[in-house]
Amino acid sequence: MNLFNKLLLLLLPTAATSVQGQDWPIHYLRTDLIDAWTRGGDLDNDGDPDILVQAGDSILWYENNYPDEWAPHLVDPHFYNSTYGYVELFDLDADGDLDVIQNPIYQKGEDSLSWNENLGEGASWEKHFITKSSYFFAWMQSSYGDLDGDGDIDIVVGEQDTYPSPLGVLYWLENEGDGGWAKHDLDTGYYWFSTVADIDGDQDPDIIVSKSDVFWLENTLPDTSWTFHLIAEGSPSSNFSNVAGNCADMDNDGDQDVVSAFNANGDLVYYENPDWIKRTIFSQGTVLYVCEFGDPDGDGDLDVPYGGAGGENIPWGWVENPETVWGWSPHPIAPSSTLQQIPNTFADIDGDGDEDLVSLSFDPNTGFGAALWAENPLLSSTHSVPVDPANALIAVSPNPSNGQSLIQYQLLEPGDIELTIYNCLGEQLAILDSGWKPIGNYTATWNASEVPSGSYLLCLTLNGKPLVQRLSLIND
Repeated sequence: MNLFNKLLLLLLPTAATSVQGQDWPIHYLRTDLIDAWTRGGDLDNDGDPDILVQAGDSILWYENNYPDEWAPHLVDPHFYNSTYGYVELFDLDADGDLDVIQNPIYQKGEDSLSWNENLGEGASWEKHFITKSSYFFAWMQSSYGDLDGDGDIDIVVGEQDTYPSPLGVLYWLENEGDGGWAKHDLDTGYYWFSTVADIDGDQDPDIIVSKSDVFWLENTLPDTSWTFHLIAEGSPSSNFSNVAGNCADMDNDGDQDVVSAFNANGDLVYYENPDWIKRTIFSQGTVLYVCEFGDPDGDGDLDVPYGGAGGENIPWGWVENPETVWGWSPHPIAPSSTLQQIPNTFADIDGDGDEDLVSLSFDPNTGFGAALWAENPLLSSTHSVPVDPANALIAVSPNPSNGQSLIQYQLLEPGDIELTIYNCLGEQLAILDSGWKPIGNYTATWNASEVPSGSYLLCLTLNGKPLVQRLSLIND
């Protein structure tokens, strides 16, 4: 197999029923964490992503000096009683840098929901207290948005207790702009996660919530009624959606869909807006975690990272978006483990042009964890060989196709070309054109009426360098 074909295999999607492992080198930032959490983001505004780490009762950020060592910087030495607490990165004061929000759990003593204001490139921080908890167990993850349209960021959060019975309240905290926060109750119940997104396309943010059901609350402010809309019914403890990206346009139709992990059988699904048809992404058979979505394969659509909640021997990785309603392909990137494997953020850590994955590995039995990032090999492996976009262009129509595809390509320099179709196993299906060509515009057709539905790659090589275009078939 030549070098190009080897590299091509890294870009090819798996078949709908297969699982393709990938060699993502794992880089450990720290392995001695207690009660840990991680997030990725550019805290010093220098153009590369750093990593925020909760380490016991302290919060630090690690400055990205890749390929040299990471430099630790203290944010807050007093994140009190932070076992299983959450730390988030968000520009809460809208001043252009990332702040740190703290949601502590299992409080004793100082137990306020609080945030650390970034006073400039991560060099110094000022702590601000938001509100005290009414319960022992305290806050779940927060979500953020300008709910009242006054130009500042508000917070949505669930507050709960576990003893003697599950109880709690979901509310939003109105940012009053002077350091004060006004609390507005939304609903009572044992909530896990929320997110803020414009579900109905009316240009104001709504609130998506999960507990036993998944639903959304329509923003009708200044009317405070918050109209309830059911997305999916569930039994107690059957659904949870991760706050850090559970609402996104998964099918590229211009509206916000809702992603949820279905605990009852380990399904990861999304509900298609507006009819809320359930589309299965991935079924693992145990509790899954998801995080911010990203595009690790660089094909322009959103893919979904996943990890296990611990106790079950499962891998962690990402699920490839097939650009259709079926055929999502899981790609494990690390060996199976009984540890909690919690992916957190897609970010280009090493600056090679593709999205790596910041993650956390955690032992729920001992409380020890590790902060790490997984290096994406998919796109960076081809950096030395692709066609310069200034020298060739390629387009396919229609895409997806029902069997007959028109390929148009333009050469802006002369040379030897080959136009080839590959299947999901990297096998060559057809050579549509080849030979020496002068500068100009060319067309070719691919009759794939007898080819199974799925994802394929159209590859134009110009003077030995590839230009790759994904092609989808939906044959009846």
